Amino acid sequence: MYVLRPDIAEGDYANAISKFEKTVTENGGEVLNTDEWDVRNLAYETKHHTKGFYLVMEFKSTPDQLKRLQERFKLDEHVLRYQVVKKS
Repeated sequence: MYVLRPDIAEGDYANAISKFEKTVTENGGEVLNTDEWDVRNLAYETKHHTKGFYLVMEFKSTPDQLKRLQERFKLDEHVLRYQVVKKS
């Protein structure tokens, strides 16, 4: 799950989604599903924002691909928060 800033342009949402999906699939990973939850209230203010565009991406990857994805989340200025959870 990751949360994008609510004030970015409409086209930038699509670019961000495809960029993160491409990061997973570049070296053999697989994106199973991406759910867009639209703009919702955050539980608390994060980086001066009270709302965010929520997305849930279900994927399969190796540990190295996961590290690259997390690094991309950290460096992207549009990402407010992210959390990766391993599904059993």
